[in-house]
Amino acid sequence: LPLLVQMPIFFALFSVLNDVTRHAQAGVGGVGPLNAELTLEFYNAKLFGVASLHDTLIGAWEAQAPGWQVTVGILLVLVVLMIVSQFFTQLQIISKNLSPEAKTGQAYQMQKIMLYILPLAFIFSGVFFPLGVVIYWFTSNVWTMVQQFVVIRNLPTPGSEAAKMREERLARKGKALDPSGKVIPMEKYQAEQQRLFEEAERAKAAAPKRQQPVGKQRAKKQAQKQPGDGGPKPGGSADPAAGTAGAAS
Repeated sequence: LPLLVQMPIFFALFSVLNDVTRHAQAGVGGVGPLNAELTLEFYNAKLFGVASLHDTLIGAWEAQAPGWQVTVGILLVLVVLMIVSQFFTQLQIISKNLSPEAKTGQAYQMQKIMLYILPLAFIFSGVFFPLGVVIYWFTSNVWTMVQQFVVIRNLPTPGSEAAKMREERLARKGKALDPSGKVIPMEKYQAEQQRLFEEAERAKAAAPKRQQPVGKQRAKKQAQKQPGDGGPKPGGSADPAAGTAGAAS
């Protein structure tokens, strides 16, 4: 799910796990069917018999209750996995599923900045997340990463690196994509491309040819060279009388 959609779930889960200690110690229930008895059972529940879902990394380190080393180890591993999965989830989008045009915009530059800022933010804030929130966040990241991998592999953005990789995979299998995006045999694709090329050549041959613009001096010379224009011919005399006088002498 997009981060904006997950935020209400994230904050609700954080609030429940963050307040369960106070409610259990006060002997009161939570919201809705979470009465005092269920709140106490929830508070005493342990992951692997050691770590409670409401434990945080910084809280377990400071309290150092029995088995705190295991709790800190579990939380430390999950926080690292949460950060790494968040990074690679965003990385596969901006590195493979964006067209060259999209990579020139300001939104792409912001995505690149957020790619490195979010993991840094989780390094400092992750130590305050309860174990249940870290598990939820890590599981959500893994699900999103796998979902995006499948979508990018099979339905990539046209013109992106993922689209080129898909075309190469289809070409190795003797297949190609038609203009509508449907997978077709390579022979049919090549025949269609040949037909489109021949149609373009016929349309080009049938189109009226554009005449080259002619300057005034060049047009005047071309008019003088036309037959029957009565103009002087090369090698001839420009004066008819001069020719007659020459013949008489």
